[in-house]
Amino acid sequence: MTQCILNFTVESTDERLTPRAGQIVFGRYLRHINEPLILDIDATIIESHKSTAENTYKQFPGFSPIIGHINGGYVVHSEFRSGNIAPADYNLSFVKRCMAQLQRIKDSPI
Repeated sequence: MTQCILNFTVESTDERLTPRAGQIVFGRYLRHINEPLILDIDATIIESHKSTAENTYKQFPGFSPIIGHINGGYVVHSEFRSGNIAPADYNLSFVKRCMAQLQRIKDSPI
């Protein structure tokens, strides 16, 4: 059975989908789009009472993961951060890591 994903086809398989396979599919998508890429970064606060949780800026223990995605949801990079890191901290370095990851995916030989 062939499935159409975005603008190309992928043969079905019984193999487990790995992160590398996702990068390959995403890389193929990137090579075929003709629209500008818009990088959006979002951080959120997740309340947690694990022993490693730090107090957030909202004064409860938790974590502050950040995600970089393009064009409405294609995740490029993510980082799991301590709760005591403000959502705006280290954004420039995170954007640079997103851009580097995007370039690696786009330049993938497959």
